[in-house]
Amino acid sequence: MEGGNYFRIPNLAPVSQQGAGRRPFQVEKIPGRSGRGFEPPPLNHPEMDILILGAGASGLLAARNLARSGWKVTVVEARDRVGGRIHTLPAGIFSGPVESGAEFVHGDLPLTLALLREARIPLRETGGRFWQSSSGSQEPETGAGAWPEWERQLKSLERDLPVSQFLKTHFGGPSYETLRRSVRGFVSGYDTADPDRASTISLRQEWLGMEESGHQYRVAGGYGRLTDWLAGQIRELGGEIRLGCPIREVLWEPEKVTLMGEGGTQFSGSRLLVTLPAGTLLPPGKFQFRPGLEKLERALEKIGFGSVIKLLVEFTHPFWQDPVWYQRANCPETGLGMFFSGEPVPTWWTQYPAASSLLTGWLGGPAAASLSRKGTGSEELVRLSLKSLGSIFRSGEKEVQSLVRGALAVDWNRDPYSNGSYSYDTTDSGEARRSLAEPVAGTLFFAGEATWEGPSIATVEAALQSGSRAAVQVAACG
Repeated sequence: MEGGNYFRIPNLAPVSQQGAGRRPFQVEKIPGRSGRGFEPPPLNHPEMDILILGAGASGLLAARNLARSGWKVTVVEARDRVGGRIHTLPAGIFSGPVESGAEFVHGDLPLTLALLREARIPLRETGGRFWQSSSGSQEPETGAGAWPEWERQLKSLERDLPVSQFLKTHFGGPSYETLRRSVRGFVSGYDTADPDRASTISLRQEWLGMEESGHQYRVAGGYGRLTDWLAGQIRELGGEIRLGCPIREVLWEPEKVTLMGEGGTQFSGSRLLVTLPAGTLLPPGKFQFRPGLEKLERALEKIGFGSVIKLLVEFTHPFWQDPVWYQRANCPETGLGMFFSGEPVPTWWTQYPAASSLLTGWLGGPAAASLSRKGTGSEELVRLSLKSLGSIFRSGEKEVQSLVRGALAVDWNRDPYSNGSYSYDTTDSGEARRSLAEPVAGTLFFAGEATWEGPSIATVEAALQSGSRAAVQVAACG
């Protein structure tokens, strides 16, 4: 990761670009929020140059859709690769491809699945058993009967509150300690959010909708196959993708935009679609609009942007399947999928049902932000993950370390081109997301998961849906 926090064993080879065979032009309908899908816009002004800032999922899909309809598009990306917060690492550190960023397809998501079918990229269903380890718990497990009351209070909530305030109001007593700890852990882990800011109503939608979320998948060979495929289509349709071009300033007036990059690099066009992560647009970021966009800044301040550190550890073999290990830890003998603890790196998952010796650790929310602010180094993060696993499996850091083949720490908070994980709802986010999705003077447009108000917020699906929507908006202002 550029400016990030990698612990490499051994050196990592660059990610290759994958092309795609050219297909004849045709009207493509991709299921979207309205169910009607994306239809390529008319060629009103094919001579106009459309600039797209950011080569993540949203920017790439918007560029592909516009280029397919004959628009001249140039995608400008700071990194030396496409994908943004999708970053599939090839075999090198590990025995096969691994996801250092986005990893799961959370349910039967219409646009994601439609694009994967179009690209002929298969999915693999995930699975496995959940396990709660008692390791790291500082309080006795009490109050198990509180969960029905938790759901009752959630369902009856009318006025939104931050999660921490909701817990204090309704579950402040000592008998609810286990519940409070679990809820805060869920918000910090699943949403990578700060419970002091996160919306309880948004949490309710997630919590009560878990059983209805459907299947969970991984992309065979990695999510990067999808973004590489989109990039290949853009190039074949005559679009440009300019990598390694950090932009610090946007000079704009109606129907005229100039991107000012490092080292004097400039790009000019008549329209600009910004698809950068919300974390890069917030102060103290170096990215600026001139003239400024106060409405954008106010909206961004109302949307939470999470923190996450991802730990990837591959072992000589899946030791958690050995009797001596699972008996000692009292964990499932077979089919272990995801497990939780009270350790510094609390959440882990396997690659089940795939045969793999990789464990992925996940540390989100304020705890991750604190480590990043302290400048915690790569090797220290890896040691922290091994210490956590040693405690979870009731062995020790050295015993776990003796089985390590390769390890990687990915601190997305210290990546200058993301500055965090993904967005989450605060009590003010609904109006803010709508505001971010509105064009400015028919010249500036915005996409990315933080601008999506529909289902599946903070996912690759949200990024793709927002890119599809923005392409229609850009074309309509042509």
